[in-house]
Amino acid sequence: GTVELYGSANANLSMNAGNLFNLTINKATTNTVTLATNATVNGALTVQGGTLLSNNRILFTTDNISVNNGGTLSLENAAILRVTGSKAITIASGGTLKAIGTSASRPIITSNASSGHHEFQVNGTISARYAIFEYNYGINIWSTATVDPLNPFDQCTFQYGVDRFLLFSNNQELMIRGASFPTAPVYNNVWKNNNAGRVNFRDATGAYAGEAYDLDPYNRVDWTTSQPGLWTGAVSTDWHTAGNWDDLMVPGTTTDVTIPAGPANMPVTGSSTAYCNDLNITGQLTIQAGSL
Repeated sequence: GTVELYGSANANLSMNAGNLFNLTINKATTNTVTLATNATVNGALTVQGGTLLSNNRILFTTDNISVNNGGTLSLENAAILRVTGSKAITIASGGTLKAIGTSASRPIITSNASSGHHEFQVNGTISARYAIFEYNYGINIWSTATVDPLNPFDQCTFQYGVDRFLLFSNNQELMIRGASFPTAPVYNNVWKNNNAGRVNFRDATGAYAGEAYDLDPYNRVDWTTSQPGLWTGAVSTDWHTAGNWDDLMVPGTTTDVTIPAGPANMPVTGSSTAYCNDLNITGQLTIQAGSL
């Protein structure tokens, strides 16, 4: 049978013993079902509408996972999603998967510890930061899919996979910071199979990061290193905003700073003290009430 949670109210799902067979979340788009305990679904998990939220919980599944149009599966902090081998996670067009953690508390999408690898198909939206993806046949970002530009796999780890770790078939321009590839892929770390869009892996780590392991027939995957103290002005004119610097770090007293002529936003120090070591300016720097 199937347990279906529906309606237009938020809800908690608790399991003190036993397990569910099929589980369907069919809430209004703005409503959330929160796992209040660890849970086992010995059948299909379908998020038809609304959000299924797992925050620091373990969700064990034995069949396919489907996130359909209007549905969101959200894994936060140290949440663990266990997927049975040969089964699939499918994010349909209009569906969303979120896997958002911190450096100290990372969500994991992994195997159920008793089986092999699972499929991972994204036709909707995927949003990930500080997450771990492992024991899959590759995360496939198909042509209709969107990678959240605010959470585009930054600081995510890809390991113990079969085939490739990531396939990009869409046309987005993405900057992915701090991705880690610590284990060997069977074929590629990244495959970009279409001549549209661009993926820039900035400051990637791990023995299997880099161009030597990608499949990039159209030269649309870059592996680059950030430069401390390089002004980009990506967010604003504020010197003290980390997002305005190439390495996302506000310069300190030992940082050599370069302000090029290209950025649309030129730095303004404001009323606070700004610090640097050497300073190279071909653009413009405005020192207001503070000091440098």
